[in-house]
Amino acid sequence: MKSLLETMFGAIIGVMVIMMSISLTDAVVATSINGATDMAQDNSVRLATGEMQLHLRNASRVLASATVSGTVYNTGPTTLVVAAPAFNAGNSSYFINGQDDTIIFTYDATNQEIRETIVASGGTARPQRTLFTIGRSVTDITFTYNCRQAFTATVTGSSTTYTLATLPVAASVKAYVNGTLKATAVANSVVTLTDTVTANDLVQVFYIPQTFSASAPVTEVTFTIQQSSRGARAERTTTAQGSARLRNYRN
Repeated sequence: MKSLLETMFGAIIGVMVIMMSISLTDAVVATSINGATDMAQDNSVRLATGEMQLHLRNASRVLASATVSGTVYNTGPTTLVVAAPAFNAGNSSYFINGQDDTIIFTYDATNQEIRETIVASGGTARPQRTLFTIGRSVTDITFTYNCRQAFTATVTGSSTTYTLATLPVAASVKAYVNGTLKATAVANSVVTLTDTVTANDLVQVFYIPQTFSASAPVTEVTFTIQQSSRGARAERTTTAQGSARLRNYRN
């Protein structure tokens, strides 16, 4: 027969094994929950990126602002307002002539959410939405507006100047003459081509404005989303980027 000491020792070992099993089970459950949370966060930012790109590709222009139910939304670093042609598959031309839907993306910093509002015009297939959440656990979002202005050179020579519609980020300015990149100098909103141009040359200047301006022709919108999720042991941060050229500027 086993001694009392052996019996007690066996009981202690058994208890330790049970406790280790419970601890391991808790760790697996915690890992599973955290993994599911991370997956949900990843899906959220992917869905937000896809939703914004979808509407931007169909938008015709960026609007300076829109008022919905008394709230004014101004296009800027964290808010985007666009107009997109109303459409309906049952319409003979698909698009409804003369009608636009207004689409607003805004960032709710308090709740860390990206919200979508759609002001749908009559007969459109787009759903009416008010502050519909498309992204969660978002710590920041930034919209960047890419502009393009076209000029026709009026004289032949060097040091010709072209005035942009608004102040650009100087480092973002790129000028092309008949499709060829040329050297430039930028002072405020004036771009000077240091190379020689010929009268009637096509001069296109691409730039990012310092701040959004309704007078600057936006051709493409890019955005960066930062998202954070906290697991049991560490905080996980992800960054997603997207861009879309507006439908009127695809050529």
